[in-house]
Formats: sequence, C-alpha cells, structure tokens
Amino acid sequence: MARLQRFPLLTKEEIAASPSVQDGVPRAIEARRHKIAIKHTMQTAANFNMSIFACAIGVVLYRRFYTRRSLKHNSSFIIAAASLFLASKINDEPRSHQEISAELLKVWYGRPPARARLQSDPAWTARLFASVLDGERVLLHSVGFDFDVDLPHKRALQLLRLDRHEHLSRVPSFEQYVIGTCNDILRNDPELVLEYSASELALAIIYFQVKVYRNTNVNVAALRDEPEEGADGRPWFARYGLSPERCAAITSRFMERLYNSLGAAAAPAEPSDAAASGTTASTLKRPREDAEGESRAECRSRPAAPELGDRGSELDHIKQPPLEAPEEEAEACQPPLPGEPPPPPPERESSPEEGELEEGEIEG
Repeated sequence: MARLQRFPLLTKEEIAASPSVQDGVPRAIEARRHKIAIKHTMQTAANFNMSIFACAIGVVLYRRFYTRRSLKHNSSFIIAAASLFLASKINDEPRSHQEISAELLKVWYGRPPARARLQSDPAWTARLFASVLDGERVLLHSVGFDFDVDLPHKRALQLLRLDRHEHLSRVPSFEQYVIGTCNDILRNDPELVLEYSASELALAIIYFQVKVYRNTNVNVAALRDEPEEGADGRPWFARYGLSPERCAAITSRFMERLYNSLGAAAAPAEPSDAAASGTTASTLKRPREDAEGESRAECRSRPAAPELGDRGSELDHIKQPPLEAPEEEAEACQPPLPGEPPPPPPERESSPEEGELEEGEIEG
C-alpha cells in the first residue's frame, strides 16, 4: 500500500503562479477574495465556539486547495464551508455540513436575507448543502487526503512547554500574544503556512515576541538575562531546525504584512534586529484544552476516494463581490445571495480583466 504523502511546502514563485492567476485572475483580486473568505470562515468558527485549532485547520485546508484549483471554477464560499466542515471532523469537533453552510451564509451575506432564503426556498437550500458535500470531495482529492495538518499554534505551545522557555511562563500574557500572532498570520498572510513549516513559524513567532517584549516591556525581569545564542555561538532557534536566514525572512514578513501599520518602515535584515520598532500581536483567547491539558487529537483516518458527482454546476449560483470594488470597500462590499442577480456595476467603466469574475462549477 502506498504511503499517504504530506502536502508539500511551496516556493514564493509557486504560490504566486497559482491556478487562479494562470486563469487570468489579478493577484490583488485573488488576495482580496481569499481574505474575505478566511475572515468569514474564522467568524463562523467563533460563532460555533470551535477551538482555534479547528478554525486554523479549516483556513489551511482552504488555502491549500487554491494552490491546486482556480477561483474561476471553484466558489470560495463553497470551499470555505467545505474546509471548515472537514476541519471540524479532523479536530474531533464535528458540526453538520448543513449547520456550517447555513451559518457561513448568514455571516457572509447578512443574517436576515440569508435566513429568509434558507427558509423560503427548500430546493435551493438542498442544492447548496449538496454542493458543499461535493466541495468536500474535491477538497479531499486536491489536498491529497492529508488530514494531519500541522499548525504553528500547536508547535508554539509545545515549544513554550520546554524547560528552555519555562521562564516565559512568568511573562504577562506572553502565550496569548504568541497565539495572537498565529491567528494574525491566518488573517493577513496565510501564504506563510504554505511556504514554511509549522515548526519554523512557531520558532520565529516566539523569537519575534521575545524581541518585542524586550523593546516594549523593559521591566520584565524574566527576559533580562535570556541568552541570545547558545554555547556554540548559534542562535537558540537554530538548535531546533530554523536557520537564521529563514528566521529573518519570516520576521520580515511579520513586519511587512502583519504589523507594518504600527510604524515599521521596513523589515529587519537580520534576526537579531527583528521587532526593533516595538510592535505587538493582537490578543486572542487561548486554545481550548481537554481534561488532560492536551489539545484534541486529530482524526487521521483516510476514507475511500469518492466518485465526483455532477452537482458542481450548481456552484455558479454563488456570486462574489464585484471585482471592480476598490480595496478599501472590499470589507463592506457583500455579494448578493446565491441565485440573486448581481448588484449594478459601478459608474466607471471597467476593462474585461477587471470585470465580474464568474465562479462556476467545481472542477472534477
């Protein structure tokens, strides 16, 4: 029996040359579409009181999918719902696909219109739920049935339990800020989880937050005497598999895409200079744990490969925001309900490249 292959890490060039871009979708529009889908996915998970682990798995699955498939042929709404549905099962927090689809619809389109459509059109609702199940099948094939999604959240918590980092437990809210940075990555730069391993990200996050605390909390005694390097002269994180070059690249991305609004004009060139401008990550709730204090185990069973149905053509009912909406309006621009006519175009004319991206069926 062939071994289950892990989903590979990708290069910047491979991520940039996504199937959507190759299909003619502008990169800015691709990024905005993903940002909106991830935002609504995370809010839906929060509404169900899912752990941050289940939520993060859903986001990772969603982004992995679109490294293999195009936005032009695969609705971001359907794939977001399918990703969160699969993640809830992987992390042993199962929710039905009907519950997740209905809640995501309400978050995405607004509760009153979504609720009215779900209740007034049973046939359409049934097609929507069936499309999400079809989306899950294609998602499974696209990610190679790799259910063992490694998360920076879990890796970071494991690192903080090491004796070397025991002193960090005395730093106020340090663990909260570390987990907050993990979630900031999912919201603002999810491509990091495609390019770097969870272990590398976790090491860089802890290093980054230690530097932040040193520059913004001078009275934290627990950080005063922490050695920058080990006895062999190497940075402490190098002993755990993160090279200084990759640490510099990751922390530079933090400064550029996560915290640049706080005054960081440019990312540091070397790891030792990271976080010199004194930024902080957003604070989020700690991950939920079971009675033994360990995170919930992930399901690693591999189902039989399903046959893809023909209901993918129904996904063309899901419309997205008009692509000519400017960046600052993207958050407020809500797409019409599936099956409803799209909103009128803006007054200015748009080129065909900037026009409405029609999302159709899921590719088989």
